[in-house]
Amino acid sequence: MAIRKVSVKIRIKNPAGKRPYENPVWETRGRLKALWARVDGKAEHHPEGVYALRYGSKWEFVGKETDRVMARKMALEQELEAAAKMPKIPRPINQSSVTIVEACQRYINKISKSDLTTTTQKEALAPKTISHFERVFAAFQNSCPKTYMREVTGEDIVAYLAGMRAEIRILKNRPDSPNTTMYECGR
Repeated sequence: MAIRKVSVKIRIKNPAGKRPYENPVWETRGRLKALWARVDGKAEHHPEGVYALRYGSKWEFVGKETDRVMARKMALEQELEAAAKMPKIPRPINQSSVTIVEACQRYINKISKSDLTTTTQKEALAPKTISHFERVFAAFQNSCPKTYMREVTGEDIVAYLAGMRAEIRILKNRPDSPNTTMYECGR
């Protein structure tokens, strides 16, 4: 979701010597009351205060003049709105990138080899586990029409998992199947 809102804060110096950000005091008609901050629910005048604008994780200091603060706030909100409405141009997929099949095969090769020479001393997984991974990868490839790993999004993975859940529900409700499936037994 795009950032469209810019909030106004005032940085003051409190009696303890700290410099917290506080909410400013607003007059009628959306005007800032110059160099006033709301501290613990009470309005206080702070001539040392400096206004800052916050949007997303960014901060921008704009000084002490309220007109400058409001003008910059409106300009930033317009820029953010325009950026949010701008159509996203899809990046072309580099055809030399790794395919889903290659990535799956690399992972299976990695987990099927034992490496007892390094300090981690990884042992190969059991053939049954490797076979299970192969079946999962094949099912994902059947459900996802994409070819390259860079094309795969979270939506593709969610769609695959939803399809698997639906398939399990269908298998559970079949009259010719036993009450427990291999997924319930943990096999």
